[in-house]
Amino acid sequence: YIWVINPIDNIDNYLNKIPLYNITIAVFLNNEVECSIIYDPLNDVLINAIKGEGAKKENSKLRNKKEIDEKILFATNDLSYAQILNNKINGNLRMTGSPSKEFVYLAEGKLDLLVYPNIEVWDSAAGILICRESGFIVTDFNGDNNIFSKKNLVAGRSSLHTDLLKKLK
Repeated sequence: YIWVINPIDNIDNYLNKIPLYNITIAVFLNNEVECSIIYDPLNDVLINAIKGEGAKKENSKLRNKKEIDEKILFATNDLSYAQILNNKINGNLRMTGSPSKEFVYLAEGKLDLLVYPNIEVWDSAAGILICRESGFIVTDFNGDNNIFSKKNLVAGRSSLHTDLLKKLK
């Protein structure tokens, strides 16, 4: 087992007293995330997932059933890449500075799509499992599962995910 612990995702938000940060833990077995936890200490909210058992927020099943509006709400961690995305999709950018928050927002239906051209494993591992267990597709930019070695990812509903991968090629 390999444990990946991010004690404060996003330290800059924390230091500047911006309430957008979490504590994340992911446990890997054979290069796959088996379980994960995202904890919001300010609101005392726990989101967790176990591979094959779904994702939960405070012991309630977490499943995004929101219909996609005309404008796609998306998050990225790269402002220059946001311009590329704006030219390819009809969307509005949201950035919190905290990838774990954005993964939770996707799982809850507050975002429609996540696109990270460069993200580290400690910022993404816990959120990837939570999104997958909430019914989302999460892959690298080639549509493969090499997220942790390539360090880029796209996460969204099947239709949005497939459509965006075609547009990125």
